Amino acid sequence: MNTNRLITTPKLTGSGMPVFGESDHSTESESIDSMKFQTLLRSEQGLITWGTLLSLLLLMILVSLVSNVAIVVNRKMEIQNSADSIAYSSSVWIARGMNSVSATNHAMGEMNALYSIHHALGGKWLDKHYSDKKRNSGDWKFTWPAPFGFGGALYKMTYYGLIGAYWTAKLTSLTAKGLSLLPPWASTGPGPDGDHYDRVKKHPIADINSAIFEGKEILKMQMLAAYVAHTAGAALYIEGYAVFWEVIWWPPGGNFATGRSMMAAGKAAMEAAKKLEDYIHLQYTVLDQVESVAISLAPAKLAIPSILKAVYTYQQASVNVEIPGKAIATANNIAKRTGSLKGFALGDLPSLPSGGMVDIATNLAQIFPRLPVEPEKVTHEGRSQMVRATYPWVRKWRYNINLVLSVGAPTSRASDGFIKWSNKYAMNSSQWLRTDTGKNCDNDLTVINRRKRSTGEKGKGIKLYTIYELNDRGQKSQEVWNKTGLAGTKKADEIFCCMGYAKSEQPSVLSSRFFRQENHHGIVCYSQAMIYNANSQSPPSSTSKNQPAVGWDTLAWDHSQQRVREWEDPGFWDRLFDFSSMWPDNEPKIKLNWQAKLTPVTVHKMLKTAPAAMFLDSDMRAALMNARESQFLLQNH
Repeated sequence: MNTNRLITTPKLTGSGMPVFGESDHSTESESIDSMKFQTLLRSEQGLITWGTLLSLLLLMILVSLVSNVAIVVNRKMEIQNSADSIAYSSSVWIARGMNSVSATNHAMGEMNALYSIHHALGGKWLDKHYSDKKRNSGDWKFTWPAPFGFGGALYKMTYYGLIGAYWTAKLTSLTAKGLSLLPPWASTGPGPDGDHYDRVKKHPIADINSAIFEGKEILKMQMLAAYVAHTAGAALYIEGYAVFWEVIWWPPGGNFATGRSMMAAGKAAMEAAKKLEDYIHLQYTVLDQVESVAISLAPAKLAIPSILKAVYTYQQASVNVEIPGKAIATANNIAKRTGSLKGFALGDLPSLPSGGMVDIATNLAQIFPRLPVEPEKVTHEGRSQMVRATYPWVRKWRYNINLVLSVGAPTSRASDGFIKWSNKYAMNSSQWLRTDTGKNCDNDLTVINRRKRSTGEKGKGIKLYTIYELNDRGQKSQEVWNKTGLAGTKKADEIFCCMGYAKSEQPSVLSSRFFRQENHHGIVCYSQAMIYNANSQSPPSSTSKNQPAVGWDTLAWDHSQQRVREWEDPGFWDRLFDFSSMWPDNEPKIKLNWQAKLTPVTVHKMLKTAPAAMFLDSDMRAALMNARESQFLLQNH
């Protein structure tokens, strides 16, 4: 083993004794340093110390790098989860809002169906005079021309004809009754019943444009005919009596048999007429009972328009304020709970008005998530959302009433009139409800028998919400977003998707002086979600009498269980030979099935929302603009 030794040279002193010491200090020092360096290079002592120091240095760098990457990645994952939660939760609120819109649409449609059915029974005149004690009996003074058209003139002629026919039948019956007391003492048939006459003569309180009025008018005509038949029977009896006592023929009494036969025929005719009068009176009694029920329900019916207006006001507040507000609040709460500095959900950029400038006051709400609905703009009343929500329930609920009218008053044809007017009023009520509040709606539902030149009533301004892009003819499934191709995809992105943005501060890392962060403005993450309807769909047929089987709708009919009919207005002959309108439909099924899910971020949606994000937050604008990659190409979810 080599050892380090101090090498010296002996010197002689004056005494001759050798002394060890350095002979030449400078030369010896250099020699010693050279030897030390060579020895150091050859030595292995302390070498592991240097390796340890170098390893520790590398380890510290690696630990710092890994820790920083873990901190940043973990923070990005947290912010990305926050963005996902914001987008999804906001979409869930929008989906709930869509289900709420469908529910309130149906609630208004069902109430309007009840209104239409009641109106088909009694009409506007009953609404105005249901509490009158005289039951409008003083309103039918004869004037010419009739103040409410041909129907009123026909009614008045029937009414006065009924009076004349009854008294004629009464007088002839009394005459026959008097003759029956004389030989040959042949009994007569019964005379007309005064109680029957008093009931049938009574004016209906129902409107002239209603099933009860028309049914009673037909029964009055039939009773008039029965009285004429009764008069004819009594007249035949009187004529037979005259023939029985005819003396100008020879031999006397030769016409006794003929006279008695004629008197018997007259009696039979009077009895048949009396049975007919009894049956007509029975039917009139049934219509009176139905009218009484309608009168008792009139106060509840008159409250329906106000209830509809209140429900619609709530729906407007829910669509425009409540649901968007909850979506925005949810985004803020999620951002706070997940540690994000800021977070919000975005719907779309504001639209440009016709003036060419963005009106922030009226269009700012479009930036935030909103329901993809708008008040209906359909001009084809029979295809309006209100009629489509009303008519299936009219068909369903009128069946029992129609059955009562069909069985209880078959010859009055009140059942046919009920179907006709319930169909008509389903559309007329929709037109009235949808008319703007500053305009008058003038149709059969809003006038009182056309008396006093009525011009209708002010509209209620209730326009049910429909999905964007429904055309003015109400042709569902033909919307732009419902079609294949780039245009349809972009439109679907715009109205059914929303973006969630989340931002946090720059994370604190180890040795930030040496490990520079990519974006010193913080971390920004974003995500996209969409709402969709999971109900089944099938292509509509242009010849089908049913409503289009579309799922993405604000009515949410469950067409897989029961198809619902479009509004129809069959004519007299169609109603006479086609009984399908009288058949009971199955209960219409409703399935509220709007849902939400995360989807990949699309470039189109990113282009539509990133400017809004940068407009709403300066830090987010700086973070997005300072990113190396274009924010429009960073597609993640």
